[in-house]
Amino acid sequence: MLSKYTMALALPCALLYLAGRAELRRWLRRPEPYLAALVALAVLSPNIAWQAVHGWVSFAHMVGLTGKGDPSRPIRQLGDFVGSQAALVTPLLFLGMCAALWDYGRRRGEPGGDGRWLVFCFSAPVLVLFTLLALKTKVQANWAAFAWIGASVAYAGWIGGASEGAGRDGGTSPPYPSPRRGEGSTPSPLALDAREGSTRTTPSPFQREGSTRTGPSPFQGEGSTRTAPSPFQREGSTRTTPSPFQGEGRGEGRRSRSRLGFAWAAIVCAAAISALAGWPELRVALGIRVPARFDQSRKMYGGRELAAACVREMRTMRASASPPASLLREERGGPIVGAVTYDNASRAAFYVPGQPRAFCFFLGTRENQYRFLNPEAGLRRGGDALIVDHRPHDDPLLAPFHTVFERVEPVPEPVVVHVSGIYGEPVVTYYLYRCYGYMP
Repeated sequence: MLSKYTMALALPCALLYLAGRAELRRWLRRPEPYLAALVALAVLSPNIAWQAVHGWVSFAHMVGLTGKGDPSRPIRQLGDFVGSQAALVTPLLFLGMCAALWDYGRRRGEPGGDGRWLVFCFSAPVLVLFTLLALKTKVQANWAAFAWIGASVAYAGWIGGASEGAGRDGGTSPPYPSPRRGEGSTPSPLALDAREGSTRTTPSPFQREGSTRTGPSPFQGEGSTRTAPSPFQREGSTRTTPSPFQGEGRGEGRRSRSRLGFAWAAIVCAAAISALAGWPELRVALGIRVPARFDQSRKMYGGRELAAACVREMRTMRASASPPASLLREERGGPIVGAVTYDNASRAAFYVPGQPRAFCFFLGTRENQYRFLNPEAGLRRGGDALIVDHRPHDDPLLAPFHTVFERVEPVPEPVVVHVSGIYGEPVVTYYLYRCYGYMP
């Protein structure tokens, strides 16, 4: 929770896990779950105390993000959320994880289903929550990241079970050695997605040689047989208990092999999409053209061009004043570089030579970390600033710089960034504003 507040959803997920199965509800009467919750609260308490002193700024930031939605367009927002999840996870892995969660939820009541129920509870309810929330407001793509932890575990078990099923039912070698006559076979406990129909024998030290008994095994489910010695049976008698570790016939083997094929295709798809998204030159080599406005990797470009323009304009601002005014401006801490959004402010602070402290003006923009970094920028009353923005001076949505400065002069020539050979249009355009006489 120190890094992502949505991790707080782990508490209701754990409660659902314990309350959802009769054999687990006894834990709700024990102190351990509540002690664990108190430990988590104690670890988070310094952060809560800081938030209380500083006006709950992180929560104000999140509220600002949720306010960006449009309740009149629920289907569009839902599509944006589902599409963002498929894009981040990559489409085939997204489908595979959803299928694994569906399968685990469907089979949660089978013997040995505690593990399936655990990963289902820590994933599916979170995805459902944010899906419903997307009908009301805009949901950021990274908010549901917590849900994919459990989904990844479910997917691994789903594919692992398919691997064992394909090995046995498809006529290939089994994943573990076959036992010799008279010895017991023990399937792997890691196969969460096991199949029905296997047998397992287990010796008992409490009976005569050759007798058998029946009893439950933690690795077996409905439909399997297991022989084990018993002091209460005649020699040669047997009893069966179920096992989930084997498929039913060649049909199950074909389904398992299809699932394995899907898993390999998903890996190749994820690797290809990741490479194409992060390496624009590779797309060009393959003849794939993506418009700059749809490509998030375009944000990697433009920092040096912006820095060069900022240095030039800040030099112009210093030279435009008469000597007494120039000295007065230096005393008042100007000119500094600033912006109304943290991405522009941080980019200027990184690329401008000397890496000066930037100032973020909160003029209708949401809260961010610059609320606490601004004092280090040195902007004082009467000081000057060069502001970087993405909007031209005639845009009605441009922040009202004139409300905090005595005079605002738009720089005539914007900073237009081209990346030749990759994009056919500008990747980003910056507009600069010379602002004089800060009025906080």
